[in-house]
Amino acid sequence: MAEAQARQSLKLWPGNAEAHGVLALSLTAQKQFVEAESESREALRIFPEHHSAMFTLGLSLTHEQKYKEAIPYLRAAMPFLPYLPALKKYLGICLVETDETADGIDQLSSYVKVAPEDAEGHYYLGVGLRQKHDAEGAHTQFAEALRLQPKNGQYEAAAHPDSNGTAGDIVSGPKLEDGNVSDNLYTNKFFGFTYEFPKGWVPSSSGVARAAIEIGEAFISTGDPTEVDAKKAAERKGHALLYVVESRVGNQPISMKSVVVNALDLEMVPGRTPESFLKAVGQRFKQPGVPMELNGSPEQITMGGRSFWKGNFAVQTAAGTRYSSQFVTVDKGYLLMFFLGSPDLPGLRDIEKSLQSVRFLRSSN
Repeated sequence: MAEAQARQSLKLWPGNAEAHGVLALSLTAQKQFVEAESESREALRIFPEHHSAMFTLGLSLTHEQKYKEAIPYLRAAMPFLPYLPALKKYLGICLVETDETADGIDQLSSYVKVAPEDAEGHYYLGVGLRQKHDAEGAHTQFAEALRLQPKNGQYEAAAHPDSNGTAGDIVSGPKLEDGNVSDNLYTNKFFGFTYEFPKGWVPSSSGVARAAIEIGEAFISTGDPTEVDAKKAAERKGHALLYVVESRVGNQPISMKSVVVNALDLEMVPGRTPESFLKAVGQRFKQPGVPMELNGSPEQITMGGRSFWKGNFAVQTAAGTRYSSQFVTVDKGYLLMFFLGSPDLPGLRDIEKSLQSVRFLRSSN
């Protein structure tokens, strides 16, 4: 209701700072942070002292992982909005993410005292303490975050970093024996689909697939202090189902064309949809110095009679640009993902044609 009224007001009076501010608040509540950032900036352009717009801009920038840019807006809003403890939380997160760890710990410590049920606040306080080599204090905060959100894979990885639990230990999850290859036909019994990968391509073991993924993760590492937890959680909740590469012909160089099929337990990314997952991946790597970027917005397509979301990515390497496309759907409590990679766009488009062979043997759950 507030959003509709604000939009109607702006049609009549585009220069209404208050309407821009109300719209920004509504959009942040809906987690539409890119548009909320734009509305917040417009409110501040018209009225630089608009206090709620300072807050929504700082909040939006934090969620977009523009941490350094968010800090001055969050600080500016604090004297005017002392009744919003969330300001301390988001400022603390930004400070921890930008290596101003001591200040970040102070802000987060103050925040969790007034909001003790906020798992994210405890988790980021733990991250800050870990950066300061306070292992005991960090573990206490991670354990509390996990107690509050017991199914959060990232909090579990932080609280129990040395756990030997792996994807293979999950009885109900996909395992290596659930899939088999005959010639160039891959059949997965757990998800109930078949896929004909390009003829002449060579399948590798799940161990090789996982190693290849880990190498790629290391290459595009963002240096985020939470990255170690996200990686461990993905290792525990992720399943490498298929990894095939174009075979080498004679003395020709390796083509570097590949198809990887993975599944990620939705407990690792609670509330994620295929579209929001791809956007989150793109946003995570939208930072200076990170060689990977999402090109355009994810688009919805139909593949094998199922609805998938597709994202196009480019990775800058020493040898040039490598292109990839990711196709994601939800099935049986997992994000089922096809990752295609090629050193050139025509090659990637050829690989994408092979996905026309995907067939699901049952309706989705």
